[in-house]
Amino acid sequence: MASEDTERPHATAERFTLDDFRLRLDSPLFHRDPGGSATPVDRELPWERPAAERTAGVSVVAPQAAPAPPAQSTQPAAAVPERSPAPRLRTFAELVADTDAPAVADEPAASPTVTAAVAAVSSQTDVAADSEVLPDPILPTNDKSGADHPVPEVQAEALMVLRSEPTVAPPAIDPELIELAAQVSRSLATVESRSSDSVQAELDRLAFVPDSEAPAARVEIPPIVVAEPPPERLAEPQADSPDAREPATALLPEVSRTALPVARVAISADEVPSLSQHEMYMPKVAVQQRPRMSYSDFAAQLAPAKRRARHPLRKLFGTLVLLAMVGGGLFAAKYYFLDQRWDADVKPMAAEVETERGLQFDHAVAVSEVDGTEYAEKLVRATVGFAADDPQVVLSGWRALGLLNGTADLSTLGLAGIGDAPAFYDPGSETIYVVRDLPADLRRFALQRALTLALLDQEYDWGGRAADQSPAVQRGMRALFDADSLAVASALLDDTERANVLLQQSALYTVYPAAGSSSPFATAVASRSGLALRGYFDGASPAARDAVQRDAQVTDGAALDLRRLLAATPTTSVSKESQGMLFWYHVLAARVGNDTAWRAALAWQADTVSFVGDAKVCVTGLVQIDPAAHDFVFGVFSAWAAAAPAESSTQVGAPAAGQISVSACDPGELVASNDGRARLSLGGAPLRSEQFRQLTVAYPQLTQTQLACAVYGSDDVTIADERAVIDPVGGWTAPANHPPPDPNRGGCSG
Repeated sequence: MASEDTERPHATAERFTLDDFRLRLDSPLFHRDPGGSATPVDRELPWERPAAERTAGVSVVAPQAAPAPPAQSTQPAAAVPERSPAPRLRTFAELVADTDAPAVADEPAASPTVTAAVAAVSSQTDVAADSEVLPDPILPTNDKSGADHPVPEVQAEALMVLRSEPTVAPPAIDPELIELAAQVSRSLATVESRSSDSVQAELDRLAFVPDSEAPAARVEIPPIVVAEPPPERLAEPQADSPDAREPATALLPEVSRTALPVARVAISADEVPSLSQHEMYMPKVAVQQRPRMSYSDFAAQLAPAKRRARHPLRKLFGTLVLLAMVGGGLFAAKYYFLDQRWDADVKPMAAEVETERGLQFDHAVAVSEVDGTEYAEKLVRATVGFAADDPQVVLSGWRALGLLNGTADLSTLGLAGIGDAPAFYDPGSETIYVVRDLPADLRRFALQRALTLALLDQEYDWGGRAADQSPAVQRGMRALFDADSLAVASALLDDTERANVLLQQSALYTVYPAAGSSSPFATAVASRSGLALRGYFDGASPAARDAVQRDAQVTDGAALDLRRLLAATPTTSVSKESQGMLFWYHVLAARVGNDTAWRAALAWQADTVSFVGDAKVCVTGLVQIDPAAHDFVFGVFSAWAAAAPAESSTQVGAPAAGQISVSACDPGELVASNDGRARLSLGGAPLRSEQFRQLTVAYPQLTQTQLACAVYGSDDVTIADERAVIDPVGGWTAPANHPPPDPNRGGCSG
């Protein structure tokens, strides 16, 4: 690279150019440690390329060539200094001033030039300090091996002068040269302002581009492009203007114009010049590596977040709402899926029963239709109260006391009462059993009777309260609630239906024939026990019915005697082995008359009965009676024992006042245990309850206790006083055959 030489006024120092004090672009732009590499890698910008490579693809306006000035320095070239490890970046003005093109002198060498003026100003500033030592200039190089180019004579000469005379004062400079240098600097600054910022930013960006592995070949740097300044930024003066001057570049000597190392390119002012578009200088995207996670870190991410504490009232309210929803769901599931649904033909009957009785079902009741023989056995087992799976022991004991004559099984006992009760309700299974293929009116009446019993069981739980009680209590509870059921079912019949039901009952006995019951007691308990209080419930109000049935636990003695039912304490304490009043009435009625047996039974208070033996069963019992009627009752028992067959070995005793002891054994199936006469199924109880109803209508001002006492008079009861389950159309006429009871009878007033 050639530079313009200038003479120095002193003989001890040679004149040197501005380029002697500037760093070269062909020196390394930066030096950085790549980090992990052991040896730093210098990236050098190769400016010593041919002009054709630097300007490839760009429209270039080449400057005019000028002849090179003659060399004036005769001193030998200085030794090449070592390369500085930390060069500084050069400005755009320095880039413009520095050139490797040959200089051509258009003017005499003695004339001062702009370069000399700038160099003088720079040298005057730089050499002012005595203690300041200038760094060695960095010579251009393109060789990776480290070979340096020769140093020009002018630069070497200037370097030797500066090193030998650092304190020599600079010579005087012509003011015109200073003014000319200032104008050139302003012009160059104007041109530089458009591109210096972008070029400097690009250089700064390249300074921080990460180094990849050391390239095997030279790094190719695209040429730096400088845009022409816009007209408004660098206006050219008019030719005819008094202040018109040549452009800034025209003022430069030919040596300066031809030494510009950068080609001018005609581009738009809006375009932003770019130093490099090569993919090598694009910023690398750092790959973010996810840190390895341990199981504890992973578990911590899955851990549920802590919930904010809720207000206690809100939590309570939410709990109540949840419980309500769960309860509603359970009720709906029970109502629509778990509960038994009504059969299509049974549902209207149940609705009629609810309306007549004034109660409502909690849930539907299952209805099962079975054949007559099967139905008869179920009826006796559920109503009579056989505790043992094999009832033969009980039946054998009945034969010893005269309650059973000959042979019998449960089916034959049930068939004798199938016409009176073709349907019944079993509280143990909460199921209604009905004979299959019943006539329509009879079926409707039988089902409404059984449905009422089921409705009362859901309302009062009479089946549950009597389940573990003695046979006397079980029969008394069924008689009490069956009387209410008969009253409801009879009230739902009109005269036509009533007549049809009576005819259909008679026809049913032709389908299931029965010559007569071998045990009237069992038949009465299974199908007719409700008739004992039928008259009372026919005239009782809902409040009166509720007062009698609410929490009731009565024996069959209260069902047969209204005086006990209407007493303040109707419940009688009995043992688990008590058989009840109806049982002893049928024992006496088997061998003595109905009226006599009935009067003796009214004195009953409690009893204990046991069945002993396997092959031949014997019965022992102790009956407690009203002491006032002891002599009368003991006489009746004695007459009963005398009429017993000898095979039974029947004995009667009176161990104490108000007590009668009985013992007897089974005479066998071939021996008649009774005389076979017809008996009142429930004694005089149906007649007395009907008389009571008539008195309540005639004397509503009297108390029920007084009226119940009045009906138990001295008139006899006969077989004509037997009452059917369904009264004829004109009503039951048996009470009319008896004198009306006297409500003011002695001992009953008050």
